[in-house]
Amino acid sequence: MKLTLALSLAIAALTWLFWPTESAAERLLADYSNRLARTLETPIDLAPFQPKRLLSPLEQRKQAEPKARSSLGKVLSLGQCGLVQDLARVNNSLGKVAPASERLLMTQRLLHTAQQCTPEDPQIQAELDRLIEHRQALWPVLLNNALVAGPEWSAHFKSSTAPLGPEAPVDYHLDALLAWIDGQAMDQPDTGGQLNDLLQALNRSTQGGAALQAMALVDQQLPPMTQALQRSEICQGPRGVEQRRLAQQVFSSQYLERIQPWLSTLTKALRPIYAVPVQTPWRATPIPWAQWQTTTREHALAWRDLLGRCGLSPPGAG
Repeated sequence: MKLTLALSLAIAALTWLFWPTESAAERLLADYSNRLARTLETPIDLAPFQPKRLLSPLEQRKQAEPKARSSLGKVLSLGQCGLVQDLARVNNSLGKVAPASERLLMTQRLLHTAQQCTPEDPQIQAELDRLIEHRQALWPVLLNNALVAGPEWSAHFKSSTAPLGPEAPVDYHLDALLAWIDGQAMDQPDTGGQLNDLLQALNRSTQGGAALQAMALVDQQLPPMTQALQRSEICQGPRGVEQRRLAQQVFSSQYLERIQPWLSTLTKALRPIYAVPVQTPWRATPIPWAQWQTTTREHALAWRDLLGRCGLSPPGAG
């Protein structure tokens, strides 16, 4: 426990040391906040953003594999089913320490071959049934461990990644991996190592970490700006015409042209993260998706209400 805590603190310290002084996303929100504060004629205090820990410890993400109930000697009696080569590969020393992704593909091949076999000997059928039962129980565990407990996942969701910036393109490596998983059956044979290619593409991308850090940044810093919009009393005094003009200018040039497109891009990057098909608690401090939607929607509504109080209508309002 003490060692885990010490390692967590060391990682947090290194993350803080190597994080850029201010990311593009932080600069964007800081500039927006300053312009908004001047327009609303009220201070907006934003606490400095600190990087968040994104992944729960590996021991929490990794699931224990169910043990086989048949010895290798008994299972080898299934030679007539054409399983000897695959079983030997699974049970040798290299197979036992192979990555979960590789053993996942082995399990697909084994189940596919095993379920095509119909031995006449009842004893062989019993061994075959035990093999199938074990591999069916093993499949979701290997899927979990290949995904959220694999090294590629840790690379994709590095806590040291700066928040996703306004000019960052969205990649679809996680979408592609999830689409592969969605199209798989546990007895579907390996399709040319496609899983490994998808995992390596994920390994080279840091978008997962960048998207979650940006989400945490928005969750911290957008609500104070929303509250400032909601409390504002501009456009009600002798300077109403000037204030109306400034409000419309900041809404168009800052929110519509800069903030809203960035939030839209960020939402696209976040969607596949919330679609990961495992129940293991793999994220350290997840923000509920409904909370994200509420945070961004309330800010847009606060702008709509302010423009309405100023006698203006947002674009598209009828």
